[in-house]
This record gives sequence, structure tokens and C-alpha cells, in this order.
Amino acid sequence: MDEVQFISLVSLLAIVFTVAMFSSGIYTCHKIHVSKSTGVIPHLPFVSGILNCALWLAYGSFKDDGTVMTVNFIGLVLYLCYIVVYFVYTTNKSEVKMHTGVAFLVIMAVIVYSNYFINDNDAVLFRLGLLCNFFTVLFFASPLSTMAEVFKTKSTESMSFPLSILSLFVTFLWVIYSYLVDDVFIKIPNFLGLLLALVQLMLFAMYWNKKRKLITLELPVVQ
Repeated sequence: MDEVQFISLVSLLAIVFTVAMFSSGIYTCHKIHVSKSTGVIPHLPFVSGILNCALWLAYGSFKDDGTVMTVNFIGLVLYLCYIVVYFVYTTNKSEVKMHTGVAFLVIMAVIVYSNYFINDNDAVLFRLGLLCNFFTVLFFASPLSTMAEVFKTKSTESMSFPLSILSLFVTFLWVIYSYLVDDVFIKIPNFLGLLLALVQLMLFAMYWNKKRKLITLELPVVQ
């Protein structure tokens, strides 16, 4: 297998497993549909998913990276579907509309600024890469808060073992991909995500709990 074939294989695996991770929201939306209520399920992870996927899609478009564009286009469609389902059943529609509107304003501002105010493509990629990394690192706050709860309660009930394994595999694939295509902006957040996934698995080893719940709103690192 030559280098081109190896990159294609890693690219395909990264797309398939990342989309599988994005698809975890389908289970949450099914629960919302069955109960006809959003209950205590927050909407911000869905809004964050829209923003993150849109920014990475823009980055992939300017870089002409088909792998990044494909996975984030699919992710963007999925998260848009999730927020629509959430909006139908939530009683707090005004807050959902406000946060979703802010996300779209940020996306539009980035697109307009990148297309009409910067003529140098390298400068666009650099600034988009920084922005994507900034928001991706911010989204690590959700699993970090969950991990803090695990340390406090000494129980992994609030964590999902399958998602932690999937997160480890997905971030590992993207780290490999980032080295193959020499992209530091993909490398940094996924390396941090890989470390985070390893810490999560360490917590399972320390505080294994048979009464674990499937948490489906952990936002994965996206590329």
C-alpha cells in the first residue's frame, strides 16, 4: 500500500467513524420524539454542533480538503435536523431561536469576512484554523464538566463507555490524518481530544459502574 492509498484509507475511516459519532444524536432525538418533550436535555450541544461543523466546512472548502468537507457537511445536516426536532418539542422556543440565530450570524460573518475582506488564501486558512480550534477547544468544557462529576461522585454513571471508545478511535484517526496531510489546525484539537478520551477511559478503569447511562450529547471533536 503506497502513501496515497494509505491516506485514502485513513480518510475513509475518519469519515465513517466521525459520522457514526455525530449520529449519536439520533438516539436523543428519538427519545424526545417518543416522550414528546425535551425534558432536561439541553439544546446547546446541537447549536454548538452546527457552528463547529459549519466553520470546519468553511475551512475545508478554502483548503480544498475533501475529507474535511465531506464529514462536516454530513455533520452539519445532522445537527440541523437535531435542532429542528428539538425546536418542535421544546417549550423554550425563544431561547433556542436566539442561540441558533447567533450561531448563524457568526457563520455568516465568518463567510463574508473570509470571502470579501481577505484576498490572501493562506491568511484565510490561518484565521479560520485559529477560529475552528478556538471553538473546538471551548466545546471540551462539556466532557470536562462530566469528568469533574465522576471524580466527585466516584461513579461513571454519567458517562458513556461506547462513546468514550469511539471518541478515542475517531480522534486517533484524525491525528494520523493530520500528520499525513501536515495540517496543524486539525492536529491540535484532535490530539487534545485524544488525551481527553484516554483520561475518560482511565476514569472507567478507576470508577467502573454497572449502572452507566448512555449520554448522547457529548460533542465530539470535529474536523
